[in-house]
Amino acid sequence: MTWIRVAAARAVLSAAESRGLDRVRLLAGVGVDSLPTDAWSLVPLAVHFGLIEGCVRQLDDPGFVIDIAEHVPVETYDVMGFAMRSAPDLATAVEIGQRYQSLYTSASLFEVKRSAAALDVWFRPSGPLPLAARCATESAVGQWLQVARQLAGTRLVPTYVGFRHKEPKSVARHRAFYGVEPEWSAPLAAIRFHGADAALPVRQADTSLHSFLLRAAEAALAEHRPLDSFVEQVRTVAAELLPSGKLDVAHVAARLATTERTLRRRLTEQGTTFLELRDTLRAELARKYLAEKALPIAEIAFLLDFADERAFRRSFQRWTGKSPAQYRSTLRDV
Repeated sequence: MTWIRVAAARAVLSAAESRGLDRVRLLAGVGVDSLPTDAWSLVPLAVHFGLIEGCVRQLDDPGFVIDIAEHVPVETYDVMGFAMRSAPDLATAVEIGQRYQSLYTSASLFEVKRSAAALDVWFRPSGPLPLAARCATESAVGQWLQVARQLAGTRLVPTYVGFRHKEPKSVARHRAFYGVEPEWSAPLAAIRFHGADAALPVRQADTSLHSFLLRAAEAALAEHRPLDSFVEQVRTVAAELLPSGKLDVAHVAARLATTERTLRRRLTEQGTTFLELRDTLRAELARKYLAEKALPIAEIAFLLDFADERAFRRSFQRWTGKSPAQYRSTLRDV
C-alpha cells in the first residue's frame, strides 16, 4: 500500500465542506465510511487521490486544488512541520521537508535545489497524469507556496510555477493564488522562490526548540520502517517501468537491488507471481487511463506495454467482460 498521513485527506474534506460538498458522499465514493481519528494514522494514497478527484468532478472547478492548498497548515506535517516552523529561515525549512518527507507519505514526492539566485522545489515525474494525479500534483505545489507564506509571514510570490499537464479549462484561481502565470505542459512540476526570499527568517524560529525537534525527527526517521510489503515495492517499480517497455523480472530485480530468483521467491512467499502482479497492475492502470477520454486507446495499449491494440483489447475483455471502447462509453463525462 502506498500511503499518506490521514491529515492530508482531512484537508481535502475540509476544503470540500467549505464548498458545500457532502463528506459522507465523498467518502462513499472512495469506498470508505470514515477516516481514522488518530492524526498519526495512514490512508491509502488511492483514497487521498480519489477524494480530490471526486471533489473536482462534483464541483467541475479546476481551481478547487487551490482550496486544498489553503486548508493545509504547516502543523499538518506533524514533527516534520514543527521542525520546519522553528527553522531559522525558509530555505532550511524547505530542506527539512525534503529530508523527512518519508514520515508523511511513502510516495516519492519532491527534490530541492538551493543556490544564491533561487530555491527550486521540483516533483519527480512518474508517467502519465490522470485527473486525480494532476490535481494532487497541483495541490502539492500550492501547498508548498502556502506553507512558505505561513512560515515567512508574508505573501510570497514565486518566480516560476510549472506543471507537466495541459492547461485546465479555467486558471483564474491559479493566477490569483500564485501571482504569476503558470507554465503548462512543462518538463516538471516545480515552483521556484527567489534567492532573497529563501533567506527570509521564519516567523516562529526558535533555536533551542528547533534543535530538539530535529532530534525527534531524526529519531522518527531512524525508527521508520517501510510499511509497504515486498509486493507493493515491486508494484511501485513496475508502474514506473511500464511506460518504458522495460517491465520484466530482470529490470525490476535490478531496481530493487536483488536477483531474479530472489524476487520470484519472495513474491511466491507473499502469495503471488510476477505475471499476476503485472496483470493486476495493467488492469488497474487501464481503467484509470480510459477515464482520460482524450487519451487514444492505441496509446493506452502502448503505455501498458502491449504488443498492439488488439492484444490490449483481448486482455481488457478478460478483465472486465467489456472492450476498452465499451468500458469508456459507460464513464460519465466531466
